[in-house]
Amino acid sequence: MKYLSKRLVTRKSKSAFKVAAKKALAINGYILVERDGWLVKEFSNGDVVQIEQIHNGVSLDDVILD
Repeated sequence: MKYLSKRLVTRKSKSAFKVAAKKALAINGYILVERDGWLVKEFSNGDVVQIEQIHNGVSLDDVILD
């Protein structure tokens, strides 16, 4: 019987997210990601803009995106 290991699921999901982020960056020109406790907008030219600091217990539903 075959099964999915946690390691395999983690590796495949990270790979899929990287592919999706590259596609979104190419289409939109930017992506939104978390970096060092901040919600940031990363642009295809390498620029990074901090949008809002993420605090524990704060839902990202409260963040208004353009």
